[in-house]
Amino acid sequence: MPKAGWGAWVMMAILTAACACARPLAAQMPNATTSVQGELEDDAGAPLPYANVELESWSGQPMGTAVTDGGGSFTFQGIPPGMYRLRGSYRGQAFESDFAANNPGVITIVRTHVGMRRAAKPAANPAGDVVSMNDLAAPKAAKKSLRQARAALRRHRMRQAMRLGSKAVAAAPHWGEARMFRGVLWMEQGQFRLAEQDLRAAVAANPNNAMALTALGADYERQHQLRSAGFYLQRAVQVQPGLWQEYFEMAQLELDENHPHAAIAAAGRALATIPAGPAAAHLLRANGYIRLRRWEAAKRDIELYLQVAPHGKYAVAAKQTLGEIQGLQRSQPQAPPR
Repeated sequence: MPKAGWGAWVMMAILTAACACARPLAAQMPNATTSVQGELEDDAGAPLPYANVELESWSGQPMGTAVTDGGGSFTFQGIPPGMYRLRGSYRGQAFESDFAANNPGVITIVRTHVGMRRAAKPAANPAGDVVSMNDLAAPKAAKKSLRQARAALRRHRMRQAMRLGSKAVAAAPHWGEARMFRGVLWMEQGQFRLAEQDLRAAVAANPNNAMALTALGADYERQHQLRSAGFYLQRAVQVQPGLWQEYFEMAQLELDENHPHAAIAAAGRALATIPAGPAAAHLLRANGYIRLRRWEAAKRDIELYLQVAPHGKYAVAAKQTLGEIQGLQRSQPQAPPR
């Protein structure tokens, strides 16, 4: 079974993370929902009426559509707490904005500017999210370079993304968001020591950044420094529970430490979050079942992965593993369910 890599969630979340500046999640109750009120403006702050707005989870699941009123306002109600993305257009100009709606029963207010691909910053409210002082202190030149770096990454121009990310770091060496961005790119290139330097700086800049904590834990796991990996991943869960990236990396760590039961539980939590984790989490859980000789359960997760990602990164290896399991079932008894 292949080892599910960091790339499984890099593009989806950490490089466009609005939660880098979020306060810890409130305790979430089953079936709890929240509401989002937004305003669509142009760069001068003027409202944009009658624009189409789409809401989706970070996994791409549609959550609703709306049309702004005469004052440029829109509302989404009854959505589960989590990370979301707004998309839409106004007179041919597309916009996209990420934000966190973390607190059940609390209205999250977002303000989105057409023509600017940046994370929407929720307005302050008694139980809502706040912008970190570290982000506010970053100079405009650094923010511009980071926006350009993210745009380059969306076009899969890794070298350009690294160059622009490094430019952002040079303009703001202590800006956590820029250091986290470059650190993840270093990880993608297998430069784990360089990634460690950037990610440690990102955590130092904002110790409550769950994404940076998770990234640093994942980097230590790649370096086989399992105790340090566990420390930072546990810290991430304490700071902001409910992010699938945390449980995805915890599942990988538990497999490294040969704790299959814990790995199965962590992978299951990654798949149960809102938005849900990637299909590769099924392979992590299958790996745990294989170590327990629970062949049918392993087969079920591998088949679920192949249903979601039939041409995914691990599809060939997953199909091969299915064949191997069938051979093992013929030669070894099925372990009883636990």
